[in-house]
Amino acid sequence: MKQILSQKRQATLIFVVVALLLLVLILAAVLIYTLPSDFTRFDGTDNPVHEISATSHNFVASLEEDVTVYWLCPDGIPNETMSYFLINYVDASEHLSLVMVNTTTHPEFTKKYTSEPLNDYSMIVESEKRYRVIRESELYYFVNEFVNSQMGGTYRLTEAQYSVLLEDFEEEMSKTETTPYFCGEAYLTAAIDYVTRPYIPHPYVLTGHGDRTMSPTLLQMWGMYGLTPEELSLKEAPSIPEDASFILLFAPTEDLSDKEALLLKQYIQGGGSFLLVSDPDTSGFTNLASICALFGMHPTDGIVVDPSKEAHISNQINLLVPMIYPQHAITYTAYSSGLPAYIPNAMAIAIDQKLPDGVSASVLFASTTAGYRVSEDSAMTPLCPPSSQYITACATMQTETADGTTNPAYFAWFASSDAFTDTAAALSQGGNYQYLLAAAAWMHADEQFTSSYTNLSSVDISEPVLEELTSTSAMILGLTTAIVLPISLVVIGLAIWFKRRTR
Repeated sequence: MKQILSQKRQATLIFVVVALLLLVLILAAVLIYTLPSDFTRFDGTDNPVHEISATSHNFVASLEEDVTVYWLCPDGIPNETMSYFLINYVDASEHLSLVMVNTTTHPEFTKKYTSEPLNDYSMIVESEKRYRVIRESELYYFVNEFVNSQMGGTYRLTEAQYSVLLEDFEEEMSKTETTPYFCGEAYLTAAIDYVTRPYIPHPYVLTGHGDRTMSPTLLQMWGMYGLTPEELSLKEAPSIPEDASFILLFAPTEDLSDKEALLLKQYIQGGGSFLLVSDPDTSGFTNLASICALFGMHPTDGIVVDPSKEAHISNQINLLVPMIYPQHAITYTAYSSGLPAYIPNAMAIAIDQKLPDGVSASVLFASTTAGYRVSEDSAMTPLCPPSSQYITACATMQTETADGTTNPAYFAWFASSDAFTDTAAALSQGGNYQYLLAAAAWMHADEQFTSSYTNLSSVDISEPVLEELTSTSAMILGLTTAIVLPISLVVIGLAIWFKRRTR
């Protein structure tokens, strides 16, 4: 009887031990599943594309406001490598969330952010303040040794640039090494930085003067360069906002008020910049003229005409194809690309021979020496002898603040709003919009926000960078159920059997 009881106790003990073992294994697996992904994934390569640096991790961990990353996934199916990359960001902060957008079922989702189509796996980073779009193609670039040898340095090629060059230099580029890089960390961390900054310098467009509305096409182009202007009424505002990178006045039909002129002068004399697009009928606006006079420029009466054969189109001498002065930063790039300008119904700009102290001025567009001005009422009545008429100009003024700091104030003046319609832009092959955009960028340069995180290192992905990214918890559970548990039970059984045999 005692032997039977002893055997029962042993059997019970064995059952309890096995049950406890199974319970421990199950609890261990559950615990592992709840661990942060930093502890449950591994990468056996030297350059893990999905990892983020301590710099990004610490910055994201310091967030104090909510940020959402919308990830555009076709059919709601994520890209595995990018999924791990994004989860590393989300794991770093409770204020950062990832939302996968099924672009198949929600094709209109991106319309509120951009009118441009976005390719699969692009991202939109958004906070309560603002948003930024990251196109999937921006996350990668290529470096080719042949291109570097021709450019005299390391040159980053987008996928589109690489494809175009490959068509023209396929033989040379195929003989040299091309290295692809992933720069997603720099783009995403910089985007989070952008949307969480207290303020970002940006342009303001003055309202309240019967101003013409800018073309949606032009606004879209500005938006692509981060230059979306915000409306500002100086009739109501006590001052010009501190985050103004420049002020735009676009085709006003009424003069500035005394208050507006005073605020603009204070802003410019403190190092602020002013972009003006005007028409001939603004020549009598005295308050606006006083702003231009700060830079040694003045409006004149009438409309510029140029009878020279190649200086106008459609046999209408007021539809100018002006001479372009390419020496300035505003005109150099577009002119070098062969883009003309088409400036209809322009007013002439007079520039003082002796400029105010600290001011330097440049002519951008002008008629030929055969140009002259005519009255708007009578195109047959010249208002001046033939001479080169300036229709676009710019200036820089060195200003000094109370603490002795010197800041440049910029001014650019395009004396024809008719030049900035889609029709005029088409006749200039897009040149008109490019020149205006270049002027905005020139004035915006000193105030433009550039995140320090854009310098984060890229990852060489010329070799497969992910050998295995299975979850550690799944691996451990699989090994446990397939190997450890059966072996453990066999060992326990053999030990009991051997013990009994030796009695």
